[in-house]
Amino acid sequence: MLAARLLEPLLGHGRRALDLLTILRRAGYLVLPKPAPAARLLTDLALGEHRLSLLLRFHAHDQPDGIALITDELRLTYGELDARVNACAHVLLGLGVRASDRVAARLPNGSTFIEVAFACARLGVSFTPIGTHLKQREVAYILENSSAQLLVTTPELRVETRVRTLEAGVGPDSYKNQLARASRSDPSRAGRGSKDAVLMYTSGTTGRPKGARRDVRASAIAELLYMVGGFDLTRHERFFICTPLYHAAPWAFSNMILGMGATLVLAEKWHGLASLERMSKLNVTGMLVVPTLVRRWLDLPQVERRRAHPRRLTKVVSAGARFPSQWKVEASAQIGPIFYDFYGATELGVISISDPQQTRQRPETVGRALPHIELRILRPDGCEAAVGERGELFARGQNFDGYHGEADKNRPDAEGFISVGDIATLDMEGYLSIVDRIADMVISGGVNLYPAEIEQVLREHPAISDAAVIGVPDEEFGEALHAFVVLAVDETLSAEAVVAHCESQLAKVKRPKFVTFLESLPRSPQGKVLKRELSVFPAKKLSAS
Repeated sequence: MLAARLLEPLLGHGRRALDLLTILRRAGYLVLPKPAPAARLLTDLALGEHRLSLLLRFHAHDQPDGIALITDELRLTYGELDARVNACAHVLLGLGVRASDRVAARLPNGSTFIEVAFACARLGVSFTPIGTHLKQREVAYILENSSAQLLVTTPELRVETRVRTLEAGVGPDSYKNQLARASRSDPSRAGRGSKDAVLMYTSGTTGRPKGARRDVRASAIAELLYMVGGFDLTRHERFFICTPLYHAAPWAFSNMILGMGATLVLAEKWHGLASLERMSKLNVTGMLVVPTLVRRWLDLPQVERRRAHPRRLTKVVSAGARFPSQWKVEASAQIGPIFYDFYGATELGVISISDPQQTRQRPETVGRALPHIELRILRPDGCEAAVGERGELFARGQNFDGYHGEADKNRPDAEGFISVGDIATLDMEGYLSIVDRIADMVISGGVNLYPAEIEQVLREHPAISDAAVIGVPDEEFGEALHAFVVLAVDETLSAEAVVAHCESQLAKVKRPKFVTFLESLPRSPQGKVLKRELSVFPAKKLSAS
């Protein structure tokens, strides 16, 4: 009976249907357990509904009582979450939103974010998340650039805008009250909608944020499949995310967990031991972190850290910023061999994955490229770099289609390769190492210097907890190196000692000319160092600690 019900839709939508069935098998469904949800899945696929929304619908029919989402305020089953997504879709329709429109959301981690995003997918509406850390003018720019028709936000995060706004507050017209009144029935579909199901904006650390267009209709399930395998995930996971969902990696992992029928555990922030204790109580098996969170985890008192460690935790994925190799080694030794690293970008999706064994044995790399990705390392003259030689990294296979509103900027070349401005190397076995950002490279006396290399050496000093290096104007050499150093707890160090440490490990040209000590480095919510904020510090030669 099941085979007969699957046959007709599979003939008409073979590749897409097989992708969906494959992700279910990878998640742990050895066979599709119930004919009704399988047939419904393929029927909706034929109508053009977004595939990640379909997977949520499948799990709502197959395991309606399975726990889908846990937040600080509530716990939702798959049946309840799917019904709330339907209700949210009716709310959006009632506000005049139609297929191919764009809805922006400036929301903290929580159920409302998930509901709005999946409701957009269900209606064929493009979804644009906006950072809660951004200021008025930055939010206004994204709203204008994205041409959003509606903004969903909270009273605390509301901004002045001409865009129609729906607040997730407590008033009579708030999202909460409209959701309670809305129908839980399936919303009518207005068509296939935009291929830009999610218009995700870059972090803007080197300039204005840019809306990265990716054809998720072509890539979403393929990426999901490779990520599930690369991170060894199953539908039995309880996966903890406390990094903001408006960034690409947390959003991708949320989709992956819900797409598999596993349990997503959301928190707004990391609270050290309290977060570890909560994860332990909820039997969390995996989590997504930024490297600075790992550093804070390592800096917790050892006895208390070990006492609070979640016993079922088997995987920790680092994302958002460079995971220093020293931190990888220390974390693997002190917390456990459970750390994954990967390379990706808002524009590119996930490019390579490093599993816990590789993270320990090859901490300087970010693993090998995924099977559907091709890499090239090019010299400045456009020729391919030799094995181990530094050059600009180009990737193909990720369905990037340029930046929204900037049609001619950074589109893939004639062969489909694209760069997002990273300098990298590939070794004989295909392991990828990210050297630095092209924008961060310093040219001093005609020599190309890579701050990340010097930062790594600085972090190797036992008295240094964190470090960043930038280039500053220099009359003699054009640019000179300015090091910013964060000392470990109860440690002291002179600027001269910092320079001497660099001289003992690196060529003389790579030693910092200026040293400044800070209590912490300015970082984005993704953990990226905001180097443009460091540039305002005066460059004082060999400042004292």
